[in-house]
Amino acid sequence: MFLLIAACSVLTFLLQYTYRSLDDNRLTSWEAAFKFADFRHVLAALCVGMLVAWPLSRVLFPRRYRSVILFVLSFGLCMPFWSEPEMIVDAARYFTQAKYLELHGPVFFLKEWGRQIFAWTDTPVVSFLYGLIFRYLGETRVYIQIFTTACFSLTVLLTYRLGSRLWDEETGYIGALLLLGIPFLYSQAPLMMVDVPLMFFLMVSVYTFLLALERGGGMILLSALAIATTFYVKYSSFLMLTVLPVLFCVVLLSGHTLQVIGTGPGGRPRTILARGLAVFLLSSVLAGIFFLPDHEVFMAQIRLLREYQEPGLKRWGESFLSTFLFQTHPFITLAAVSSLWLAIRRLDARYLVPFWLLLLVAVLQIRRSRYIIMVFPMLTVMASLGLMQLRRAEVRRFLVSCVVASSLVVAVFAFRPFLNNISEVNLRDAGSFLDTLRGDEAEVFTVYARNPEANPAVAVPLLDLFTGKRLLYNETGVFDARPEEIKTSSLRFTWEYPNPPFYAGKGAAKERKPALVVITDQGEEAVPPAIREKIGKYGRSRIFDKEDHEFAFKTLVRVYY
Repeated sequence: MFLLIAACSVLTFLLQYTYRSLDDNRLTSWEAAFKFADFRHVLAALCVGMLVAWPLSRVLFPRRYRSVILFVLSFGLCMPFWSEPEMIVDAARYFTQAKYLELHGPVFFLKEWGRQIFAWTDTPVVSFLYGLIFRYLGETRVYIQIFTTACFSLTVLLTYRLGSRLWDEETGYIGALLLLGIPFLYSQAPLMMVDVPLMFFLMVSVYTFLLALERGGGMILLSALAIATTFYVKYSSFLMLTVLPVLFCVVLLSGHTLQVIGTGPGGRPRTILARGLAVFLLSSVLAGIFFLPDHEVFMAQIRLLREYQEPGLKRWGESFLSTFLFQTHPFITLAAVSSLWLAIRRLDARYLVPFWLLLLVAVLQIRRSRYIIMVFPMLTVMASLGLMQLRRAEVRRFLVSCVVASSLVVAVFAFRPFLNNISEVNLRDAGSFLDTLRGDEAEVFTVYARNPEANPAVAVPLLDLFTGKRLLYNETGVFDARPEEIKTSSLRFTWEYPNPPFYAGKGAAKERKPALVVITDQGEEAVPPAIREKIGKYGRSRIFDKEDHEFAFKTLVRVYY
């Protein structure tokens, strides 16, 4: 049986590799990633992974240590990916928003959100937390990565706790381990984005709501705070929080269910009803306190989402085939599908809780891996329920170990080399190099073609994330207006992005001769004469010119010093 599982794991990888052109993921498609990976090395690593999975699957960790082991394991597995660049330009918004709080404080941030602080379609919670990190710990990327990776690890832990509470400890434990079998998550955990934190906050909302129904008391307030916070992490959380009424109905109507105090078979459903209504009422009040003063800002964002983002998803989407058979290990998807039949056969109402979010994704056709990260914990709980049909625990654990090993090999030997060879790496490396130079300032110019895919100004905060220098930005060039193209572009926000005042460059330099940075999508020959004259005053330069053909926005960097 063990040899069969290992052989199937290797065969599955070979099928994925053979048909990798079917993966249309826009960030880490197998087709793109394996251009930078040696297939033979990956296959060899996979075989080694299968050999290592067998002894690991036979190690039985005491239950009292499982939470610690899951947290440390998941955190440690993500750390090798901290070296990857910020590959998604949306990080420029979150960095800029956080820097406003760092410079001006929390009160200014809350007062100017959506006004002086460019908010686009963002909600404020995660940027607020990033800003607190910058203000009180320092404007260093590693602190952000510790936070986002901790969000991922805590999500693994919450998956374990939720599965244990709804079913049993083994179901929760297997579900938590399977979350480490989704290679796409390793690429996302270190990024200064909101998707992984949203996954964490959604799971906190679900778990604390269940505890509030079970215990009442102070858990009602804690649950309401968690829900109200999740409400302002991202607009898609509005939709995902509909899982809470489903959980409420399951607990209320299931006679055999859960460890609800005083509400077992023949218990008091009125207690559950009162606790659930208290949470919904209190969380609505807490969310409304923030919404009402800024309702004009939020309503404008919602209109933009409906007019721009909703139809845009159809243009920027990815196939479910990509999400659930390439970016997720196929064994997880197959196990989740098999669990549906098991739930129907047993008439298990609890299954509706994890199934609900996947149903929303399918019905609403949310076809992009990054936008449905928050449902992955529920997917792995469903998969765990499917695997529980395997009666022998050692077989079940070996299969899970193979899933984790396979996904980790793909993430480390394919995704990671690919991400470290895209042009955004130039900003990371240039920022690190700037920190080795004397002085506290750097003057930045952007020189792009007349019709770049994105507003070059967004490259400045992305560079700022990787350097401690004060950046003085000077805009150069007038780009042809393309209102119709920009209106439907996935990078539209960059053209509406205002240059923050803390990057004001003209006449602001305090140093006589700060380092000079040119960010471009072309060679030095495209640099205008005025900038060439400045460059002539410098004796040395460093060029960072890694270039890829997967992403439209290029960031080639030259540093003069």
